[in-house]
Amino acid sequence: MGTHSFFHPRHFKSNGRIRRRPISAKQIIMGFLLLLISLAPAAARERIERFESDIAIGPTGRLDITETIAIKAEGYRIEHGIYRDLPIAGQTVEGGIYPGALQVLSATLDGEPVAMRVARRSDYVRIFLGDSGTDLAPGLHTFRLAYRTGPQINSREGQDEFYWNVTGSYWAFPIDRAAATIHLPEGAAATRIAGYTGAFGSTRTDVSRRVSPEGSTVDFATYRILDPEEGLTVAVGFPKGFVREPDAADRLWWSVRGNPGAAISVIGLGMLALIFLLVSRRIRRPAEAHSKKYPVIERRKPPRGMTPAEVQYITTRRMLGHSALVATVINLGLRSLMTIVPEGKAWRIVLQEGADKARGLAPEEEALVRGLRDEGGSILVDRKNRKALRLLYGDFSRALRTAHGRRYYAPNGKWKLVAAVLCCGLAAALALTGMDGEGPVLVYGPLLPIVLGLCFAGFDARADADTFSNAAGNGVGGGLVASVGLWLMVGFFTGAFGWATAIGLVATPVLFWVFAARIGQPTEEGRAREAEIEGLRLYLERVGDMRHANRSERDALPALLPFAVALNMKSEWSRAFDSVLESGHGTINPIPFGLHPTFYDTGANGATIFGACQALSTNLTACISPNGSGSGGGFSGGGFSGGGGGGGGGGGW
Repeated sequence: MGTHSFFHPRHFKSNGRIRRRPISAKQIIMGFLLLLISLAPAAARERIERFESDIAIGPTGRLDITETIAIKAEGYRIEHGIYRDLPIAGQTVEGGIYPGALQVLSATLDGEPVAMRVARRSDYVRIFLGDSGTDLAPGLHTFRLAYRTGPQINSREGQDEFYWNVTGSYWAFPIDRAAATIHLPEGAAATRIAGYTGAFGSTRTDVSRRVSPEGSTVDFATYRILDPEEGLTVAVGFPKGFVREPDAADRLWWSVRGNPGAAISVIGLGMLALIFLLVSRRIRRPAEAHSKKYPVIERRKPPRGMTPAEVQYITTRRMLGHSALVATVINLGLRSLMTIVPEGKAWRIVLQEGADKARGLAPEEEALVRGLRDEGGSILVDRKNRKALRLLYGDFSRALRTAHGRRYYAPNGKWKLVAAVLCCGLAAALALTGMDGEGPVLVYGPLLPIVLGLCFAGFDARADADTFSNAAGNGVGGGLVASVGLWLMVGFFTGAFGWATAIGLVATPVLFWVFAARIGQPTEEGRAREAEIEGLRLYLERVGDMRHANRSERDALPALLPFAVALNMKSEWSRAFDSVLESGHGTINPIPFGLHPTFYDTGANGATIFGACQALSTNLTACISPNGSGSGGGFSGGGFSGGGGGGGGGGGW
């Protein structure tokens, strides 16, 4: 009887021919498990054979630490080297441990300098030891890392205390032996000592302790193997007077150095807010002091000589929306110059015969008529015509802005552009500080939307320097929002940002747009026109409920429909308008409006006035828009493994 390999399909005869039985899913799974089991010994053999930490406490409470980490590498997790995670902030109940800057002094591998890269995270730094282009040979290797921390002494009543997580509680490898030597400040002698081992929160004391004869040096060493995510924590008490207690200035300085993101957020946002407030007051006060007060009085007719697009241009402070084009189409339809015809789910704008010879058209209306004529007399508002619709809308809005410029509104675009640049600088400083050590693509890639916003602004503004500056400021401000979003995404996945940095990033574009909304000022004529438009809005709101409109008012309503659309009242106003047509009230006849009768046919594809306005606006928008460590004491009543300052962990890479 023959034998068969586990992976070899068994042969059998059928109709005189040898066939192979297919491998079953069970066999594949078992083979995969065997492969994993065969790799497990290599991973299990990788370990830290010796972790020794030499810690010197200075007279200011700063620590000079040298860690000697002897590892056994097998090329499984440890390919190029190891990384060490070190917290950069800690706090005790009394606030004795403050966020402190961490300075890496040196790093060696087997006695020779080794490549090192420091990546900052929200509340810790990750130090990579090793060369990404070089594989570490299997076997025993010794890394030595020297660094300096800010003050880490916990000041308690009657004594000072050094409470320190030596190894960290989050190493990926077992540690055969962990040891620490604590050198107290000159002249100080230990009065109390304690040591803890195990996972975070453990109170096991599998550690030996030895104090030098003069009491200035304390040695700790574990006498059992520490499993992955287990560590060594020590505590040493000594009399007061050997470490200078920090004052308020020291605490502030340590906080700034230990958390630069918070410092930049507070100082940067505070300074920008003050600057923006002073600038806006300087611009607004003279204008408000010399301007007349225009009362708002309800009016039944639009401001004399104004088109619907011009009304929106004034009320939105030159920030035109796509509804301005819809309002203009309806307004020209009332003059029998064009019609709106439903085609399936889309709408076609059709130019009537002789429309290009019409007189008395506003500049933006002439641009619209000219654009439709160039398209052969009609255009379907559909994604297939996206390019043509963008050109049509661009010519339309450009004609309106060129005709009126700063007649109604002074945007003070130069100040807006300056503010945008300052806010971009602050956001970039926050992002670069938080992502120190990350790859250049992650750090600088999110700047692309800001650059694109500035570039695209140049195509939209051709009138004067202030108009260009205003468009550039809007473009950069919009790009800033996108860039901040990208930075936050990168920070979320890499853990690079603390809460202070994240809040600062979010607040920066908010601050810019608040300032941008306040910096522009209406001219004297603009103020007068705004009052007239508000009077028209009051009337439209009142007669929007058709129950309160008399016969003469209902007969006059069609001429006001374009202005309701321009004022973004199309939803409630055109719905009410449809209800009057359906119920037969009033003498409104759709034909004189110059609009195709099916525009009001509620039985044909839902082609009501509201449906047409809503669909036309939606389609235009779619086509035109561009795509830490624990707290407590180190002795009885609070000490445990993983408590105190220090901590972190590490692994292989």
